Order: sequence, then structure tokens, then C-alpha cells
Amino acid sequence: MDRFIIQTLVAPDEEPDARVDAVELRFDLYPGIDVEAAVARQRKPVVATVRRERDGGRWSGNESERASLLRRAAAAAYVDVELDLDPGAVPGGPRRIVSHHTLDGVPPDLDALFE
Repeated sequence: MDRFIIQTLVAPDEEPDARVDAVELRFDLYPGIDVEAAVARQRKPVVATVRRERDGGRWSGNESERASLLRRAAAAAYVDVELDLDPGAVPGGPRRIVSHHTLDGVPPDLDALFE
């Protein structure tokens, strides 16, 4: 099995570990950040996400504002979006990681979620 290590950066200007393959920029953690500049500054591929509070993040704004942040991260290699996000809400350029977050364990109907 191939490995692909992603490091979530606590601060967007943090220097990632040289051993990681990509960095995750959690735009819910960086209020008021220049999204485009944060993506452009990275030397590793970027996974951009804006995690909602109900998914373990800090985003408490509305979905249209969240989608706007994701669109501004269009230069990222990947955009991590939740399964229930409208597919038209994010840019078409980056590859998508579709995720589902449960904070209390793996749901018994996991396969059904993605069908």
C-alpha cells in the first residue's frame, strides 16, 4: 500500500515537516486569512477545507460564505468537502476528497452513506 501523508498546519505560515506529501489548510482555523496567498505560499500540494462545527471544525458561518472560501482556494491540489455539500458549491479545478464526519465512531451504515 502506498502512503500519502498529510499534515494539518496549525498556522498557515507554519513550515511543514519535510517528510509529508501534502499540507492541509483548515480555513476554519484562520479567520480573515488571504486564502489565495496562503495556498500559493505552500511548496507542497494543498488540501483546502473549511470544517463546520458539527464536523469537528470551527466554521460557524453560513454555507454560501464557506463555499466562497473554498472557491478562493481553487489553486489547491485538493478540496476536502463533506458528503452533504452541494457539489456545485466548490470549484471544479481541484480534485475532491469527499468526507463524512461523525464524532462518536464509525456509523453502521457507512457503505450506504456513499451510495
